[in-house]
Amino acid sequence: MKPVLVGGIFMAAVAVLLWVGVNSASIPDVQLRQLLSAGMTERVHVKDGQLAEIKSVQPLEFVVCGRDDPLARVLVRTERTIPENFKQGIDMGLEGHYDPDAKVFTAEIITTKCPSRYEATESAESAAPYGASAGAGAADPFATAEPYGQKVPYGQNESATSSPSVPAVSGAGGVE
Repeated sequence: MKPVLVGGIFMAAVAVLLWVGVNSASIPDVQLRQLLSAGMTERVHVKDGQLAEIKSVQPLEFVVCGRDDPLARVLVRTERTIPENFKQGIDMGLEGHYDPDAKVFTAEIITTKCPSRYEATESAESAAPYGASAGAGAADPFATAEPYGQKVPYGQNESATSSPSVPAVSGAGGVE
């Protein structure tokens, strides 16, 4: 009885994975210009969007333009919540349906890209690697103003070089 039950659960899981794979593979990837010129009404994935303007927050309405074609613009409406890094100029992908009569794209899935996490920043690109000479102003992050272990004359800044005094502990557990 148990092997039949386990086998049935396994077959059901495989069937669900196949159905999801075939269903998601059937959604065409289009550029915004293609969507607008062809008047596609089936579910599509717009892969080259860039947030141009936020119209309203509740319900969320915004204008998306083509990343490489800023003249290709469409109004997007969705019932989804605002993504965390949702700001003007961010690259995004949309999945949903386009209504050519109303000229509105209804987004069911919004994916935003976060270039700051995946691309080197200008300051990181210009920084010299550790140990390399980058000219004036480039300092070793481990360098100190004074060499390590430099002797300081007695009475001058002793606390910076000596360890703090620790009270001695007597045999009875008290502090002397």
